[in-house]
Amino acid sequence: MKKVLLLTLGLAASMAANAYTEPTEYLDYSWQGMAPNGSIAVSELYGAMTIVDLTTGTEYYYEDPTYMLTYSGGLGNYVSNTGIVVGGVASACYWQNGEWHDLSVSNAELQNIANGITPDGSRICGGMMMEAMSTEAQGIMLLPCYWDATADGFGEYHLLPHPTVDLTGRTPQYVTAVAISADGKTIVGQITDYSGFTHQPIIYTEGADGEWSYSLPANDLFHPEGYDLPEDPGECPDQPQAEDFMSEEEYAAYQAAFEDYYNNGGAYPLAKDFLGEEHRAAYDAAMTEWQALYEEWAPKYEAFNDAFWALVDVVPAYEFNNVYVTPNGQKYVTSGYVTVEDPNSWWPVSVYYPAVIDLASDEVTKVETGGLNWLVSDVPNDDTFFICNGLNEAVARGWIYKDGVATPVEEWLASESEEMADWIQNNLVRSIETASWDEEGNLVVDTSDELVTGICIASSDLSTMAMWAQSTWSYDYITAAYIFNLDNSGVKDVVTVGNNTITFDQEGNMVVDGDIQAVTVYDLQGRQVLNSNANGAIANNLPAGIYVVRAQTGANCTVTSKIRK
Repeated sequence: MKKVLLLTLGLAASMAANAYTEPTEYLDYSWQGMAPNGSIAVSELYGAMTIVDLTTGTEYYYEDPTYMLTYSGGLGNYVSNTGIVVGGVASACYWQNGEWHDLSVSNAELQNIANGITPDGSRICGGMMMEAMSTEAQGIMLLPCYWDATADGFGEYHLLPHPTVDLTGRTPQYVTAVAISADGKTIVGQITDYSGFTHQPIIYTEGADGEWSYSLPANDLFHPEGYDLPEDPGECPDQPQAEDFMSEEEYAAYQAAFEDYYNNGGAYPLAKDFLGEEHRAAYDAAMTEWQALYEEWAPKYEAFNDAFWALVDVVPAYEFNNVYVTPNGQKYVTSGYVTVEDPNSWWPVSVYYPAVIDLASDEVTKVETGGLNWLVSDVPNDDTFFICNGLNEAVARGWIYKDGVATPVEEWLASESEEMADWIQNNLVRSIETASWDEEGNLVVDTSDELVTGICIASSDLSTMAMWAQSTWSYDYITAAYIFNLDNSGVKDVVTVGNNTITFDQEGNMVVDGDIQAVTVYDLQGRQVLNSNANGAIANNLPAGIYVVRAQTGANCTVTSKIRK
């Protein structure tokens, strides 16, 4: 049996003051959206959607029995505090009070979608399809837009200002609007370049005059020095086809010969061999003209293509549609990735990391993952986001990243109470089978007990959290999912003991101010990590995180509380 986590918190758990509420289990749910106030959670699974009113327990289930329609929530923060869920069912729409309503679009036959909504339900952002998805599309296939609430729903769509060229100077495939700030004045998205290989951040901002503008944060990273592209020569000239020069009789003879080849074999028929003298001359002349054009185009294309792939290798690689904005509109959060060689894989693999762009300073922070594979799964408030190690991992794990510190979700939850720690041990440790081949080519199946927390999203105050993971351990259900009701007010930056205080300064020293006789600090596993009877600044090497501190005063008063370093 593989050891996964010691969750017998002992003293530390018994000192947590928060009330314990056992999580609610939902089998075969996949939590994708939650209202900022925790009133609604939305599950999406295989084209079906379940909207759960967590205040009443009422569930609304939607599935097309013909499987022609897919119920899909938006790609951003798509649930409001006012009971609105936005997304796409055939086209852009929103749900409210048990009913779906269409939004204004340019063409309802195309795949329009509503992606994000403000907490008060006053504004929706999304994507407007202008052309059907195709490699033959001439313009930008999807444009950013928004809808404003009216007295009886939402009004006409408004296209947001956007660039008409990508980082290479060509027409982008998509310019998206994915997530929206709490006040509705900041919308974030991506520019997917002509080739579809790069996704550059874009920000739309509404000014005091009501006018919208766009900007490209961290734009210098996508235009590095020394990587200027030559002029794009465009698509390869169309090569003449012999069939286009045939008469009806010639084409019929060619088709008959091809059918005979298909049925009986023999020499493969070449279309040009069925052209008469006049038509063959016209075809040969067209080929000569095309060859000259191609020989002029080919070296230009090769130079552009080589320069483009050299650029792709150095610009940031951000995951498509993995886009968030903090509610205050000040930070753009996404998942970046680097491609590395894997000795256990035939192909290079992508290793993900969270990336945060400060929209005021344009500073980009690449969150260090310690070698782990981290995708952003939710940004519930201005200082917190959740990350996971992948959506389809056999052992899916989640972390909460707060104040610059990543804490495993199970540790954060276990700090609630001893009962929560026990529940985690009893419910989230799964028996996982993994298959591999030994050196002799024999299939080897290993079984180990693993902690599986999965993908997490939460309300803005973190008092309600949803968790789900693909079931790789049971044939009885597809996913395991839970709703947690939490009270995290017990985690403090300053612990008050009568007229005395305990906190951590910027250098990481514990500062004891006042008449405190003894301070003992425990980690979330209940292990004692610091003990002192000194006052003032107490130097220590504790890593950033959440701890439990027990302080005793001269009046024989003992106070226990969780504290954040």
